[in-house]
Amino acid sequence: MKRQQLLPPLAAVIAGGVWLGYLAAARQSLAAGNAGLRERIAAARAAAENGPGPSLAEPQARGGRQPATGKLTHTALGEWRELADAMLAADGGGMADLRLNLRTRNRLEKMSAAEVLATFDELAASDISPEGLAKLQGLFFDVAAEKDPQLTLRHFESLLAEGDDSPLRGNLGRTFGRWAGNDLAGAIAWFDEMNAAGKFDSKRLDGRNPLLAACAGQVIAGLLRSDPEASLVRLEALPESQRLEALDRGFSTLKPGTEEAFARLVREGLPEDQRSNAFSEITRRLASNQGMAKAGEFFDAIDATPAEREALAGTAASRGMGELLRRQGSADELYDWLARQAPQAADRNAGQALAENVSSAGFEQMASMAAELHERTGNDELLAAFLTPNVTAAEPAAAIAMAARIKDDALREKIQAQIEPPPAGTSP
Repeated sequence: MKRQQLLPPLAAVIAGGVWLGYLAAARQSLAAGNAGLRERIAAARAAAENGPGPSLAEPQARGGRQPATGKLTHTALGEWRELADAMLAADGGGMADLRLNLRTRNRLEKMSAAEVLATFDELAASDISPEGLAKLQGLFFDVAAEKDPQLTLRHFESLLAEGDDSPLRGNLGRTFGRWAGNDLAGAIAWFDEMNAAGKFDSKRLDGRNPLLAACAGQVIAGLLRSDPEASLVRLEALPESQRLEALDRGFSTLKPGTEEAFARLVREGLPEDQRSNAFSEITRRLASNQGMAKAGEFFDAIDATPAEREALAGTAASRGMGELLRRQGSADELYDWLARQAPQAADRNAGQALAENVSSAGFEQMASMAAELHERTGNDELLAAFLTPNVTAAEPAAAIAMAARIKDDALREKIQAQIEPPPAGTSP
């Protein structure tokens, strides 16, 4: 169902009132959960301010840098600087680099999240080199985030607007996902607070902030099972240009029983030209990890249309080929599954799936399966789909011999014309 894009003035006022009412109700329903969250954050900050560690006041500069409080001794600061220099020297150095990273992580694991963050602030305010600080930053962030994701996000919230430019862009999104998985109400409250304060406002010319999509996607995914209507409202509140990205970031997998609600999100919340991409992402992951049969169950659960099945079946076959080969499945099994999903496209989808797996499974095996299926069906479209430029460039002599099997004169000549002749003296 496609929503009306331009509302009359009165309808716009009513829609705005409904939206504000929804937000008010949502805030009330989250208030109880948020109270405990705020108390924990306040307690952590108070402990840091009054205890042996430095202040955990809000970051004032890029990366959460704070004025030095002098809590770390000169010797301790020197040790961290030396460790950072050693890590820089061993960067990309295999086991030496790994050992230094483990050594640093083990040292940080003995601290609380507040102590880890305070130590990083002291280092950031010291004379450590920017390169050394950058080398340590990810480790400090990850250890603190594992211990207390919400406190860590609060501490580094100045990085949210940087999006792709943030050195911690991946860490920030993953940390929010961990928080949302443990405390959805608290994570939503923080996300709404940051968004309302403009913390996700992008510095890019196109206005996009991938971190906004990553966090919004986690919220949408978290709400899908308990409140699918709220999940849809959240998706529609995003700019259209970031909705598909939000679903991709939020739904690496689908929880059983949420397939129908996910299909509604896609069909009602995305522009029509983006819907197949959203279904394709889930299909790729299911087929790659669990095989084509699992992808077929997904098609049934979302009540895929014939057009959707035709497109998604090809994706599932291409990504599910590895699982089929690992258990020594046959070419017939591949074709039979494709024929059940989209019989009108079975030959084309089979040829494309085999072609896309030549680099991983080898030309000989994929070509053998393609020839076997062509012998069975007699459909030249299968060989035409298999003999792509990438496939024929790798094995031109064998490709020429294979193209000779195509019975349709015009199609055979077209495919043969695209094949670069092999070097002289090479036999097919």
